[in-house]
Amino acid sequence: DPRHAVSYNNLGRVRLEQHQPSQALSLFIQADQLAPNNPITIASIADAFVQLDRPAKAIKTYQLAMQMSPNPLSIALRLAWLYSTHPSDSIRDGKAAVGLMQQANDITRHQIPKVLDGLAAAYAEVGRFDDAVKTQQQAIAILSPDRPDDQQIKADYEHRLELYQSAKPYRQSP
Repeated sequence: DPRHAVSYNNLGRVRLEQHQPSQALSLFIQADQLAPNNPITIASIADAFVQLDRPAKAIKTYQLAMQMSPNPLSIALRLAWLYSTHPSDSIRDGKAAVGLMQQANDITRHQIPKVLDGLAAAYAEVGRFDDAVKTQQQAIAILSPDRPDDQQIKADYEHRLELYQSAKPYRQSP
């Protein structure tokens, strides 16, 4: 249905998964035109900016989406991850990342591996490697052996743990 904003947003998410961020961005913009100021769509636009290597634009767009959202947790996670792990010094903001991730961790009661993983990355960014190690170990410990998704990410979590144990922060590939 060409009048259905959610359809455009969903197709845009598929295009992001296919690493086609320009196409995704066009779809997200169409969704925003049909249903303006939807924080989910705005956050999707920011995700496209990340893949397009426009991190400054992504940060501003994530911040806007967070202001608009009644439940900005998933948006805050994506912004904090960018602040913690981006390869460019000018984009990273470890202090902001720690604040966002500590709040997210409190909200989720220290029980969501992805949140703990993000908090560990934020701690590593600000040089708190002991906290990063402890938090990453907690994330790994609560991964479920019965969930295939958890087992797929376990190797990534363990790789980051090794970095933190060596007093190195995690950086996304450019």
